[in-house]
Amino acid sequence: MPKRLNDIQSEVSSILRRVRSQGDEALCYYARKFDGVNLAPGSLRVPGEKLKAAYRSVDEKARTALGCAEKRISGFHEAEYQRLPFQWQVGIEGLTVGQKANPIDSVGLYIPGGRFAYPSTVLMTALPAKIAGVRRIVLVSPPGQLKNEVLAAAYLCG
Repeated sequence: MPKRLNDIQSEVSSILRRVRSQGDEALCYYARKFDGVNLAPGSLRVPGEKLKAAYRSVDEKARTALGCAEKRISGFHEAEYQRLPFQWQVGIEGLTVGQKANPIDSVGLYIPGGRFAYPSTVLMTALPAKIAGVRRIVLVSPPGQLKNEVLAAAYLCG
């Protein structure tokens, strides 16, 4: 029988409370429970040296492509950032609706994993956040082997 929305919300709230109180230990517990992967609390962060090594390990053609994409994506978002605070509003049938862009302090970015590498997802999510001045940018990916191209893109993004 499908779970009810209230049951799902309650379960998610419980998970969030445990992660807030136990940190990486809780994340490792849930990786084991949901993904069948045994992770150690100290293994969740990829060290900068590994990112740099991954960048160096990808072939020259891939490094050139990543660098070209990084330059183009950064250029676009730097131009966009100069227009902040981006804001507009309009009255429609007695209501005021609109949009406003405000940089935030911290952001979590989901990078798909598995059989294929998605370095473009790293570039297209991390670079706008970095340019907007987000202080804490965290990339997350499903447990398993991260592709060197994805780590290389993370290295380029700093």
